[in-house]
Amino acid sequence: EIMENGVLRIEGSRLITINKETQKVTLTGLVRPEDIAIDNTIPSNIIASAEVKYDGKGTIADTQKQGILTRVFRFLF
Repeated sequence: EIMENGVLRIEGSRLITINKETQKVTLTGLVRPEDIAIDNTIPSNIIASAEVKYDGKGTIADTQKQGILTRVFRFLF
């Protein structure tokens, strides 16, 4: 997205699988057009307002999303 002041809002994501867990990593932020290199890359240290989000699927992610009662029963039994 190109903002009114010419700054670009970027977003990119990648799926990573580790130990049968699939995680989606998403990076968003703001960059100036002049900071984009000839090979269309941007150094991570010049991305303003950078946000990194992790969203996983698998046993660990499923366990983290369980309700409090389920977690209590799993702990007891």
